[in-house]
Amino acid sequence: MTSKKIPAFNDWPNDIGFTTHEEQSEPVDLEVIGTIPAYVSGTLYRASTAGNSIPLSETTSLPLSHWFDGLATVHRFTISPPSGTLAAAKITHTSRLTSSGILTRVRRTGSLSGFTFGQKHDPCESLYAKFKSAFFSANSALATADERDDEEVNSCMNVGVTISTSFPNPHAAGKIVVKTDAAVMQLLTGESLKPERYLLQRDLHSSLRGPLSAAHARTDPLTGDLYNYNLDMHPRNSGYRVFRTAKDTGATEILATIKDAAPAYIHSFWMSENYLILCIWNSRFSWRGAKCVWEKNLVDAIADWDPQGKSFFYVIDRKGGKGIIAKFVDAVPFFAFHTIGAWEEGEEDLVLEALSYDNLDVIKKFYYENILSTNLEKAHSWLGRGRTALSRWRLPSILKTNGHVLPAIRESTLAKEWGMELPTINPLFVHRKNRYIYATTSTSSSSFMDGLVKFDTKTNTAKHWQVHAHTPGEAIFIPNPAGSAEDDGVLLSVVLDGLSGRSYLLVLDASDMSELARAQTKAVVGFGFHGKWEGEGGGGVEY
Repeated sequence: MTSKKIPAFNDWPNDIGFTTHEEQSEPVDLEVIGTIPAYVSGTLYRASTAGNSIPLSETTSLPLSHWFDGLATVHRFTISPPSGTLAAAKITHTSRLTSSGILTRVRRTGSLSGFTFGQKHDPCESLYAKFKSAFFSANSALATADERDDEEVNSCMNVGVTISTSFPNPHAAGKIVVKTDAAVMQLLTGESLKPERYLLQRDLHSSLRGPLSAAHARTDPLTGDLYNYNLDMHPRNSGYRVFRTAKDTGATEILATIKDAAPAYIHSFWMSENYLILCIWNSRFSWRGAKCVWEKNLVDAIADWDPQGKSFFYVIDRKGGKGIIAKFVDAVPFFAFHTIGAWEEGEEDLVLEALSYDNLDVIKKFYYENILSTNLEKAHSWLGRGRTALSRWRLPSILKTNGHVLPAIRESTLAKEWGMELPTINPLFVHRKNRYIYATTSTSSSSFMDGLVKFDTKTNTAKHWQVHAHTPGEAIFIPNPAGSAEDDGVLLSVVLDGLSGRSYLLVLDASDMSELARAQTKAVVGFGFHGKWEGEGGGGVEY
């Protein structure tokens, strides 16, 4: 007797990308179909999720609510170019559930404690219980220094959004560092991906005591110095502390403290050649952040969308020690996950690009019930909601504001039809005016992402890669070291073939979006967020 096939939205099944718990603990060789350029030699690390539930026994499980709370898993794809009699590149794949301690504790206690992104918690808990669970659980306090070498503690955190391969801290030397929107980082061994240690931002500097930060730190492409912010919501010490950690010494200094901005969920920020730009957009927390303690998750702590909400851009000197040098405001409310390019024009203008939303629908769209392809009613109801536009702002005369808050000029809002997300660029064009943006698309062909796009900001045209029922992840750009054109390189993306229920590593020509090669994995790669390429020339930059 054959099992009945469950219909999927638009015959584009994706459930297995959200529900899989597969792990590839031993390296396996993948069959490569096609040709990979010889310069694509190195390792791709991918942050992934492992299932929308936590198994408690053979018959029961604890359901998870939100995609961003899926159990963190890290994948490693090692690409070796052809050599000797080898006719094609060799690709090996391994993966590890780096949050296995959560699995152990949930099975022991029967519940998921701690602070989450969107998980629903027991509304009957007392305020004290909520506070204790949110800020003194394994997810955040990771209480004492002598626990830092305890394997269960080090794996009992759900940190799996962005990846660094050259984090400037002595404890991180030679380690893979996984980050999230909290002020905690997980350190993994490069080969086995075993969780070895955790690192808190307050270990970098004693003033970085707040619980939140940006998953997307920025690195200077010349010096390797790392930049980020720390958000402290304590009533007597609230504010954003923007900091730099030096690559050569590991020393951290506070570049600026922002005290006049409401606490908000900010996933990324901009960095130009000389400045950092932190935008407090329309994702502010209720009760000046205190609701985070009550709700124990970010989604329910974020205030309702304010149609009159303004966004404030803080321009911070990152080289000369001058702190905040200018402040701008956009009176049209917006929210963003991902900033893209930032560059300086002339001596005084800054130009910024980001994928912006005109409401907060996208945060709730990513509840599992809304994106699973077999939940047809929800998929239809969310079709077209929570989609981005490519926005560009100009911050003029930043050195002549004289302490006044001036208008940020929104020069363009484009490409909403593509629903772009997870944007990347050629890393050699960080700080420069880039022409091409690569991103996943959401064109309503599926209940989730449905293609990859190369968007030309000069002509406002696009080249699109799409295969029916194949759901791609973020596309990582690998530049051709012998090339000079901005689009001379390849893209690496992990794709799920929903019809066969198998994943593969896709290699595209970045100039025309044509397929060069693919390598099918033995295990399903769960849908995740960001990746990091470590090539022969080093790890490149974070952006």
